[in-house]
Amino acid sequence: GTEDDGKDPYSGNASGRLLSLQFLSGALPAEMEELSVRWPHPEFQAVALTCAADGSCFVASDFLLFQLQGEAATGFDTSRVQCPHTAGAVLDIATSCTGGKCWPLVLSKAPGGGSSILVNCSSGESSPLLGPQIQRPLGLWSQGFLARSDRRLLQYGAVDGQRGWEPLWPVSIN
Repeated sequence: GTEDDGKDPYSGNASGRLLSLQFLSGALPAEMEELSVRWPHPEFQAVALTCAADGSCFVASDFLLFQLQGEAATGFDTSRVQCPHTAGAVLDIATSCTGGKCWPLVLSKAPGGGSSILVNCSSGESSPLLGPQIQRPLGLWSQGFLARSDRRLLQYGAVDGQRGWEPLWPVSIN
């Protein structure tokens, strides 16, 4: 659709492939499957993907967030997810779940070069990253994430009594 016809311009306009990894109890993937996805636009490039225990999957481009809907047998469509306070570039996404319902968390750069923020897309709450600036996290989960700063790999976690995330300890040093 076009912007004038009232249809969402980000609704399944291009086809592509996505690799799905199935993990067992170990850290290595036990099974890999190529999935058919109708991307929102021919120029769409995914920068992050997350799937939750309830089966919901989310994928992000540099600035937009989408939910994958469908089945492996017939292919997946994308629908745009609105997430407040994410005006900067998306660095990574994860999921958080409570009571069988899951939703995305978005780590994004703050507009204007400020501290990066972690946004809960369900509640709209945002928390700043405290400490050294990061380029791109290496893994994000609902209780923390890993990120490289200079030559160190740091684990970040929630700050007690504050709304923010700070480096907890170095995981490795190059």
